[in-house]
Amino acid sequence: MKRLPIQSLAEKEKLATLIYLAFSLFLAIKAVPGVGISNQAPPIGQAVAPWIFGPVQVLLFYFSPWISAILFPVIILSALISLPWINKRYGDKVTRGVIMVISGTLLILLIWFMVKEQVKLQ
Repeated sequence: MKRLPIQSLAEKEKLATLIYLAFSLFLAIKAVPGVGISNQAPPIGQAVAPWIFGPVQVLLFYFSPWISAILFPVIILSALISLPWINKRYGDKVTRGVIMVISGTLLILLIWFMVKEQVKLQ
């Protein structure tokens, strides 16, 4: 029986993944990062996340960590994971609606974060 090219590709990808994981584990065990701060470092106030994590930072500021760091991302990820099933079962309109709700929610939180940061700077 002749092997399909996709089978050999999948085997190569599995092997490459195992090699990469072994190398990463080796580096994690052997490499010791320097811990501490420099004497020249400025004092650190409140940590501010990059803008891409702004929605999560807004949620952490206004809600409990359980809701903002666990429940909200799980709902978004489960909605994204179920998109192919939703598309097959309900069609394109519902799938686009789910994508619009997720994108809109993240966009509103991002704008909220940017306005909050801008007001804080003034």
